[in-house]
Amino acid sequence: MAINKISEDIRRYNARSTIGEVRLVDVKLVNNAEVLPVVDSSGNVLLTTIDADTNAIKTSVEIIDNAVSGNEMQVDIVTTKEFYIEAQKGNVPGHEIVHKFGRNDTVASGVWEGVHQLSTTFNWLTAATTVRVKAGGHANDTAAGSGAQAVTVEGLDNTGAFATEDIELAGALASSATSTLFWRVFRMYITDLRAGAYTGANTAGIILENSAGGTDIITIATEEGQSQHGAYSIPVGKTGYLLDIRVWCDAAKAADFRLYTRESLTDFSTPFAPKRLRLYWDGVLGQESLDPKTPIITLPALTDIWIEAEGGGAQTEVSCDFELILVDD
Repeated sequence: MAINKISEDIRRYNARSTIGEVRLVDVKLVNNAEVLPVVDSSGNVLLTTIDADTNAIKTSVEIIDNAVSGNEMQVDIVTTKEFYIEAQKGNVPGHEIVHKFGRNDTVASGVWEGVHQLSTTFNWLTAATTVRVKAGGHANDTAAGSGAQAVTVEGLDNTGAFATEDIELAGALASSATSTLFWRVFRMYITDLRAGAYTGANTAGIILENSAGGTDIITIATEEGQSQHGAYSIPVGKTGYLLDIRVWCDAAKAADFRLYTRESLTDFSTPFAPKRLRLYWDGVLGQESLDPKTPIITLPALTDIWIEAEGGGAQTEVSCDFELILVDD
C-alpha cells in the first residue's frame, strides 16, 4: 500500500491505542518499566498500556511502561503533518516534498488545454534535447539588464534523473542552448540574485523552447518570476505519491478538469505507454479539492502527471495546485 511505502522509515514504530493513532519516530530505553509491547502478525507494534493522562500525547515525549529488564521506554511522537514538515526541511532521508501549481487564464470555450500559461495542451518532448530561451523577449531581460538576467530550469535529463541548469538571458535574442539534454522541463524561475532591480522580475514573458526551435515548453508570464505549470515528471530512482490536489475556476464560467498520468515517458517506440485518466471534475465554479488521509495515486519513476481544463466560456480562468512526496526506491 502507498501509505506503508511513504512511512517506511517509521513503519516499525507505528502504534495505536484507544486514544488514537500514534506515530513513533525514535525509541530509547530509560530506567523503570512495567509493560512489554506486543507485536502482531503484520509487524505492527501494539501498546498494551499507555499513560492515563491523554493530554500528554500532545507533548513531544510520551512515557510508556515497559517490562523489559526493569526499564521503561521514552517515545518521541510525531504527527503526519510534522513528518511532512521534517521531510520538507530535508530531515527525513530518502523523502522529498514537491509542490506544483499551474494557471491558465485564457482557456477557450469547449477546448481542452493544459493548466499552464502557454494556453495550449502540454507540449511533450519526444527525445532528450538541449533547450534555450526563445527569441522575442524584452531588452531589459538580459545578462546585465534591469529585468531578469538569468533563469533556472528544472526537469529530467537524458537519463531521467532530476537536473537543473541556469540560462543567461539575451534580451530580444534567443539565449544560448543548455549543455544538459532535457527529457522534461517542469519548472522555470529567475535565478537567485539575478534580478536587475530590487524586488524586480522579468519585464516581459520568457518562453523556453527546444534549442532547434518549434516547440514551446514552459513560460514565465510578465513580472511573475516563476512559471505556473500544472505538470510534473517523477525522476528515475524515485516513486511519487500524490498527497493532495486542488482546482479552481473563476466564479463566472464553469470549467471541467481532468488529471492524467503516463508511465515510461522516455520510451518513445511503439507500442507506447498510454495516458490514463485518474481524476475528473465536472462543472467547477470556485474551488474543488481532494485531501485524503492516504496518498491518492502511486507514481512510478519516469511517470508524467498533469492537469487539463475545458473552458465553459471564452477565456475561462483556471488554476491548480498539488503536492507529491518522492521516496527513494
